[in-house]
Amino acid sequence: MRKMAQNEIEEMLDQLRRIKSGGDLDSFKIDQYEKLEMDLRLLRTFIKYHHVPDYTVILTKTATMMVEILRWDFVGIPNLNLEKLESPLLEFTKGDTSLSYNSELNGSDLSEYMDRLGENLNDVLKYHREWERSSLEKNHFIKKMEIVQKKMRFLRYLYATEINGYVNHEKLEYLETQLQFMANNVGQFCLAVLVDVAEFDDDIFNKPPYLLCLIVLVKLEMKKIFLGELQASKLTQSKIFKDKKLPKGFSHHLHSLLMYLKNKKLENFPNIIAENIDVAIDFLLVFLDADVSNHVNNANWLNEIMEKVAAIASDILYVIQKLLPRSINKDDTSKIDICSMRILEKTKDLKAPVESYYKSLKFTPSQFRAVCGLRFLDSLVSKLNEMLKSKSDLDFLMKPLFDNLERELSSLTSILEEELSSLSSIFRDVAKHIFCSLPTILQEIKQINAEVSEIWSADVALKPHYVVEPSKHLPNQHSNPVSDDDEIVGFEIATEKLIQYLTRGTSELDVIPIVGMGGQGKTTIARKVYNKGMIVSRFDVQAWCIISQSYNLRELLQDIFSQVTGSKDNGDKEDILSDKLRKSLMGKRYLIVLDDMWDCMAWDDLCLCFPDGGNRSRVVVTTRLEKVGEHVKYYTDLNFLPFLTPDEICKLLQKKVFQKEDLPPELQDVSLEVAEKCKGLPLVIIFVAGIIKRNKMEASWWHEVKDALFEYLDHESGV
Repeated sequence: MRKMAQNEIEEMLDQLRRIKSGGDLDSFKIDQYEKLEMDLRLLRTFIKYHHVPDYTVILTKTATMMVEILRWDFVGIPNLNLEKLESPLLEFTKGDTSLSYNSELNGSDLSEYMDRLGENLNDVLKYHREWERSSLEKNHFIKKMEIVQKKMRFLRYLYATEINGYVNHEKLEYLETQLQFMANNVGQFCLAVLVDVAEFDDDIFNKPPYLLCLIVLVKLEMKKIFLGELQASKLTQSKIFKDKKLPKGFSHHLHSLLMYLKNKKLENFPNIIAENIDVAIDFLLVFLDADVSNHVNNANWLNEIMEKVAAIASDILYVIQKLLPRSINKDDTSKIDICSMRILEKTKDLKAPVESYYKSLKFTPSQFRAVCGLRFLDSLVSKLNEMLKSKSDLDFLMKPLFDNLERELSSLTSILEEELSSLSSIFRDVAKHIFCSLPTILQEIKQINAEVSEIWSADVALKPHYVVEPSKHLPNQHSNPVSDDDEIVGFEIATEKLIQYLTRGTSELDVIPIVGMGGQGKTTIARKVYNKGMIVSRFDVQAWCIISQSYNLRELLQDIFSQVTGSKDNGDKEDILSDKLRKSLMGKRYLIVLDDMWDCMAWDDLCLCFPDGGNRSRVVVTTRLEKVGEHVKYYTDLNFLPFLTPDEICKLLQKKVFQKEDLPPELQDVSLEVAEKCKGLPLVIIFVAGIIKRNKMEASWWHEVKDALFEYLDHESGV
């Protein structure tokens, strides 16, 4: 029955190709035929390669659906023999099939299985490009799926042409187990998209990154084979297996895989193997739960450690797949036992570098969360208790240690409370002094803010209006503009570099990330270059947009679209605006500045609106967060702004306080002290200069600002 169904499907696909090639069909019929072809290809894959859980239910559902389609939509079409195909399909709908779950594939079958899945992935992409309504989320999904398809096709090529047949079969067991597990997950994904369309949900949109994680595991295993067994291969020395940064979100999806393996219910699971795997999985989950990437500055070290974590996860996957009831083989028992012991050894080996690295770190008080008084210790104990209640199942090992630690911390708290009580009167005196000094300073700040607002309003009213072509627009006025005659002190090199990035380099679309902390001058430099005549004349269109921490995507799209086209807001929805913006930028050399981006998601929402026309278009992104810069960059490396040097600080401070006058000698020392407090940040310098210049000749006023204002700024804003 299975063979007959396969033959009838192949014959039907040939008939459909011949009918379509005749050219006598309207567009509606072509769409119907293509949808039928998709369903037939899917059925063909899973009739022969039935490795997906609940495959009989899925095949029955697919067959039932196809019988209905054939009876209602294709009856009476000449040259299309429906009866021959309908007969085996009806057998599936009755459940009268003798298919059994085939657990393992040989080399040639595995290659063909991946070929079939490649065709099904093509159908998934085609379905979403042609049948589903476009949106930013769908476009992002399609982009990720194209990456999955490309990488899977390449892994299939490496396996079929460079590995299978050239390496002893026993040494390929790990790789083939991972390849089949990856392929089965791709198969489940294709079935969910093409069969359960009505149940298409957010989980499907999140599936491609997980598939990429499985692809990385396969590639790491291939890398081990090439470096060990195929050293003579030219591919071993190519860029394919050079150390590369693991994809974003890899640790998250590796965590999901480990949770899946942890929850697997296995029969005939030997105790010693179960214990070894449980210990390994629990350790890896604790490691991944800790989100080490937030604490590690050495990217190469982290990449190396994550590869070791991935290797252990691959070993666990191999053992569990081998122990499935449908694939258990008594001859493999000793091999699996040895593998489980190796997993435990690898886990112990991984603990050593992690522990050594953390011991080498030197923590300062500023790295700990600030809490009132001794509540920091209470917070620490609370965090330890949270770890005990986590899903890592390590409480039976850790609880005695945490109990001892809690007792020691309680004792330490009592001692520190006694010491602090003797210092409380001193603290009260200091607090009183600060409290009494601050009102004067705060009043000055309020007055300066009022004057700045007044000046800003006047500047806007008097700002000259430029007449430009509809395709060119200067940035909107709410983006902290800098006048063309305003000197940028200390950033001449950074400014010149930005100009080079915008005018030279790749002919493809490039993103230039400018990274620096708040007040460091990112926006000032970007604005200065943005308004330069040579830049304005180089690009067909320009747009400047501020990305707030809680941005509204529709407003961002409308803001950019209005600057690019000069059109007003017509109330279009996000997906329509996105499509309009992309079409309006097609064929134009454009410069877009996305200022103060806080979240990688903002870039993911906007990036598909920026087409690559091969005409040296550029997008500049300013951000305080290095991870955002890494996420958005294309060809240009992160552009980190330097802090101003002491000489540059003094120069800017003198310029803002005294304009063209020289700094009086009697203020030289105190100005250096103020400059040091500004920590190299231009925005702080300008702000402080605005306060100082009200009594700029009084050294006592400089000292009061230095001693009182900066303590307030440190406390309130963390500068």
